[in-house]
Amino acid sequence: MKAQIVGYTPNLSDKFRSAPSTNVADIAIKTSAVIKEVTVTGKKPYIEKKADRTVLNIENSATASAESAYEVLKKAPNINIDKDDNININGKQGVTVMINDRPTQLSGTDLANYLKGLQGSEIEKVEIINNPPSRYDAAGNTGIINIRTKRNFKPGFNGSINGGITYNGQVGGSGGINLNLRSGKTNVYASYNPGTYPGDNDIELKRKIFYNNQSWLLDQKNRIEWRYNANSFKTGVDYDINKKNTIGIMVSGYANSMDNSTSGTTNFLSNKPTADSSIYSNNPTDGTFRNMSYNFNYKSILDTTGKELNVDVDYARFDNNSDARNETYYYDATGIAIRDPKLLKSESPSDITIKSAKADYVHPFNKIFRLEAGAKVSAVETDNNLNYYIIQNSSETFDPSRSNHFVYKEDIAAGYLSLSYDKNSTSIKGGLRVEHTSSNGNSITMNKVVDRSYVDFFPTFFVQQKINENNTIGLSYNRRIDRPRYRDLNPFRFYLDEYTFMEGNPFLDPQYTNNISVNHSWKNMIFTEFTYTNTQDVMVQIVEQNDETKVGKQTMKNLESLNSFSLTNSINVSPTQWWRSNNNITAYYNSYKKADSNLDQTNSKLSVNISSSNSFILPKKYTLELMAFYQSPLAYGMFQIEDMYSINLGIQKSFMDGKARVKVSFDDIFNTMRNKASANYDNIHVWSHTKWSSQRIGINFSYRFGKTNMKPSRQRRSGLEDESNRVGSGRQ
Repeated sequence: MKAQIVGYTPNLSDKFRSAPSTNVADIAIKTSAVIKEVTVTGKKPYIEKKADRTVLNIENSATASAESAYEVLKKAPNINIDKDDNININGKQGVTVMINDRPTQLSGTDLANYLKGLQGSEIEKVEIINNPPSRYDAAGNTGIINIRTKRNFKPGFNGSINGGITYNGQVGGSGGINLNLRSGKTNVYASYNPGTYPGDNDIELKRKIFYNNQSWLLDQKNRIEWRYNANSFKTGVDYDINKKNTIGIMVSGYANSMDNSTSGTTNFLSNKPTADSSIYSNNPTDGTFRNMSYNFNYKSILDTTGKELNVDVDYARFDNNSDARNETYYYDATGIAIRDPKLLKSESPSDITIKSAKADYVHPFNKIFRLEAGAKVSAVETDNNLNYYIIQNSSETFDPSRSNHFVYKEDIAAGYLSLSYDKNSTSIKGGLRVEHTSSNGNSITMNKVVDRSYVDFFPTFFVQQKINENNTIGLSYNRRIDRPRYRDLNPFRFYLDEYTFMEGNPFLDPQYTNNISVNHSWKNMIFTEFTYTNTQDVMVQIVEQNDETKVGKQTMKNLESLNSFSLTNSINVSPTQWWRSNNNITAYYNSYKKADSNLDQTNSKLSVNISSSNSFILPKKYTLELMAFYQSPLAYGMFQIEDMYSINLGIQKSFMDGKARVKVSFDDIFNTMRNKASANYDNIHVWSHTKWSSQRIGINFSYRFGKTNMKPSRQRRSGLEDESNRVGSGRQ
């Protein structure tokens, strides 16, 4: 028989035989040890839904803490990473990725390499901000991902290295090293990420032309082969003046290059299956893209209530240069040359300078009300030259008819104010951002000047109500602006062949978007959101054509509007201890309207985007990853794009107490990714098919060393979050 009572140690009696009447000897029990204090610790859920963002508490997940930041994002709700490592939220590309409120100023593969070197053990949480509040620049309609690192002031040294190779018909590779040293009040950090990325595109383009009671078909087949070489770095130092004040200096940049070779044949067919004539084009291009960025930061915690001041001053310079050769050869139906070839050479240097200063202030009145205010000024100047030369008999003659010199200047002054309320189960946040923009685009060669000056107001509003422990609902509204990329304003012509070229549009207007959404979360596992978006002067790529010369050009233009309705469902579950699944399903209806003087045209489509990411924990520290993606047919601008899908597979092994990992990945296993599009509007009848080297196998190794519980580098939000994203780093 066992005797026990709270506060005493249990004890057993001697053995005895059970009978209807049995006497059992006394059982002695002793007082147990006195417990001085009991601490009950509660952990935040892995996924939290707040009024203006979704938060992933990485430090509360053993699985996520063992992964890189790149892998964490691949499995995050509503986030998808495509084959070129472009990150999108709810299917929208152009996401700004920040580390501790500071833009990384990287995109595509450059950003992916950086995130692969940032370990989950260094991350406190990831904030997914679909509709950014007033504190952030009003530019961009795709959202922000903010990665907040852990803060620990223990001295020491740590770092990580990673490297890998890929094969997609050509061999590529990438690597990276991240170092962090803290001693006393000083923290020094540095990172370097090199890589080489080869690839190819096979493009088939058909254009139907009707002119002078005749019809023509231009059948173009082009192959593009490229190799992109990247070298990016970042280094900085932070100094803690005291416990409340910190200053920091950071220098970052890249030196990238691109070798590109485009060759193709264009056949001209007139009401018969065989070509009347054809041209062959060969266009090798070499480009270099360099950047140096400097940031000074001052952060002050003004008192114990949470008042805070943050100041950033930034300067960045981008130097880009591209040299190309355009060769065109002419043949008749039998393949005999009918005229001398046309040989052109082009040089297109471009210099961009960005200056910025901003200040942010936070003032909590109490635990319920919180005020935020700030201001920012920025100045941008781009100087672009395009020089063409005609090559004859090995001599070069300057061609002024194709050459151009374009200078663009832009100044933006902004200020914002926001107030938040948070009590019990209700959260409310509202704000207003005001921006004044002044710009001047000057085509010196063509003697054309475009001046603009305008003031915009960007309100934001968020409300969230927790109904019970399992259900939370929310409502949000904001107004955003998307300014043209600098290269889209540049009126230079870049030729694919003699009958096809790309040209910028200095008259391109910014687009304005109003977003309103209603959302619901259940147990922080299933998230549902309905969104309506109206975009005025939406910027899209348009094809225009001269029927007489048969020359077609691609350019950016403003359509009248885009109306979009979307319903997104994100399901993040762990069916078992060894299976973690993140699934996103978005159904959306896009309707583009193109207004001309005589005719209004629309292009609409109901579409579905599905992505699924699954991790399976296997014995002996192996992990299997299976990812699937499907995009149904959709409308984009005036194009109808056919469906596409892919399946990716990966397996990784961790060892050395989780500090080292090896991963083998297989992208687009069935080689199904391609883009098929068609457009029929005005005098345009075009069909295209693009297949790229999406099928790829890769192997990657990563290793963490040094103290893993010390403070990571203090990376912050600079003043270049919008301006630098409009530059590009050479990767197409």
